[in-house]
Amino acid sequence: MPLYSTEAVVLRKIDYRESDQIMTFLTPDYGRISGMVRGAKRIRSRFGASLEMLTYGKLIYFDRQGKNLVSINQFDILKSFQQIRENLIRSGSCQYMAELIMGFVPERESAAEVFKLFVRSMEGMSATRDPEAVLRIFEIRFLSIIGFAPRMDACVFCGNRQGRFMFFIKDGGLVCSSCQVRSTEAEPESVPEGVGFFWRQALAMDLTKMDRVRLQGRLNVGLKRLLHRYLLHLLGREIRSFTFLEKLGQEAGGLTPVLEHGK
Repeated sequence: MPLYSTEAVVLRKIDYRESDQIMTFLTPDYGRISGMVRGAKRIRSRFGASLEMLTYGKLIYFDRQGKNLVSINQFDILKSFQQIRENLIRSGSCQYMAELIMGFVPERESAAEVFKLFVRSMEGMSATRDPEAVLRIFEIRFLSIIGFAPRMDACVFCGNRQGRFMFFIKDGGLVCSSCQVRSTEAEPESVPEGVGFFWRQALAMDLTKMDRVRLQGRLNVGLKRLLHRYLLHLLGREIRSFTFLEKLGQEAGGLTPVLEHGK
């Protein structure tokens, strides 16, 4: 029974029987892996608090051929991200990123770039005063890494880079006014001013500087709606953590005002 060692982040945990849990991790080398942790719920579990959601650590596990679940042997904390779990906005935002990863990243396939993006995004979320900016950067970079990025630099039909555009979900990107008759989509999204510049910056930026980015309200609202509809189209279902975040920010006009007031 082979023994593996890898960096990992806790994506999800599910209670199983009286004292066990099924944990799902994101790893750089093996993508998503799920494993059984015996006695994880016991007070004196040898894992202690290391298996909290969003914890970044060093995972050691046994993998039995032909089994869906690996056997978790050890998980040592490299970074707890406790400050994220203690804040509802930061925690919900990282849960949203984790849910996207659960929906799009295959099991047992290398996911080094997604792993790096997720860890850097959690670090950014820990320090930022604008969680929406970090989320939009994550979404844009994530779509690019997994190969589902929409075309945002020119018309998907003719390649035109000038003029007025709408975003057509099913066609996968921008469509110029001349080519809109070629699409069958009834309700395209308007493209907020500045989206092209922000999109390019998000793809090119140093991820260690995510926490410094600020996103104007109108641009964020339009970009969030566009990306949400596009992700729903790809995923085929609602993203529960997105709905939760929307409810949190609804009364305050966004997540940033909520975070600034310490709620």
